[in-house]
Amino acid sequence: MEKQNVLFVLKDFLRSGGVEKVTLNLANEFARQGHKVGIFIMDAGDIEEELFCNFDTYFGDSGGVSGIAKYTFKLGDFIKKGKYELVISAKEQANLLNYATRIFRRGYTPVYTRHCAFDVSDQDLSVSQITNLYKLYAKGRGNIVAISDDLSKYIKKQIPKIKDKVSFCPNPVVSENLYNLASKNTEQFSHPRPYLCAVGRLCEQKGFDLLLKIYRLALDENENLPDLIIVGEGEDLKQLEALREDLDLNDKVFFNGYSSNPYYIIKNSELYLLSSRHEGLPTVLIEALALKKGIVAFDCPTGPREILQNGNYGDLIPIGDLKHFAKSINNKLVSPANLTGGEISKYTFECSAKAYLALLNK
Repeated sequence: MEKQNVLFVLKDFLRSGGVEKVTLNLANEFARQGHKVGIFIMDAGDIEEELFCNFDTYFGDSGGVSGIAKYTFKLGDFIKKGKYELVISAKEQANLLNYATRIFRRGYTPVYTRHCAFDVSDQDLSVSQITNLYKLYAKGRGNIVAISDDLSKYIKKQIPKIKDKVSFCPNPVVSENLYNLASKNTEQFSHPRPYLCAVGRLCEQKGFDLLLKIYRLALDENENLPDLIIVGEGEDLKQLEALREDLDLNDKVFFNGYSSNPYYIIKNSELYLLSSRHEGLPTVLIEALALKKGIVAFDCPTGPREILQNGNYGDLIPIGDLKHFAKSINNKLVSPANLTGGEISKYTFECSAKAYLALLNK
């Protein structure tokens, strides 16, 4: 295989962020294969620099529009110095920086990744603004990557004129390291009773407020329902704790906080639950499948239906139907998952890296 020089551009790096996690997975896979890898982060904040010891790095201190103006030429110089041929950006500020830099710096293939639909509620830009951005990205040698096949179809439907520039590249999720970590209690996690599990940033998108209401309904139907452990950190923690108290769930629902090894917690759970209002491709759902967990998930746009193969690998619930979700939890507890492990074959690190490298010749 011919070795390439690949650079990743990020707006910031939240340790619990899904986009950041898959970017680091992909970067590590490229490095493992012998490619040269760089990481350029606009606003590094209190970053854990040891995560990037295998890469050439640039850590900035500004995000937003000011960051784009500040770093356009610095990114161009970094690309020239590293002789990077493929530059992959994630999130819109980083995509905009990649686009602006490409105007002044030639000789590389830009890749703009999209991780969710255009109409999600927790973003600053309108649907029309995002649509116009992707029309810009598609010009010249721009490649647009959607992280799920459903999202790829969505973008092509939204902007038919750019459909030839839109590709689906699966997220890098499954590796031996996942299975190794799942078998090791690296953080000395313990819980005295059986539990259900959910993982994600504590924010509106992930729907944990809905999950608490669902759990209350399920508990009302089954007093022996396992506890619920939610793994993650985020801005909605206090609101969720207040809701937990309002629903009289303080002795049944537990917020675990951030975990560097959620796989052990997932593996030892009774079921995995996904209550998101929207997704791009929920990585943790693939991880739960890899660990052969029973799953109940909202059929939100986009990703769960694709991952669970129209409900063959887990229960898909119409989004917002809390009673149906609660009933499915209790039903799933008495009907264990029958998974082989082959359900996640396209989400290996190797498959993902191969898909991205193919964009160099597109």
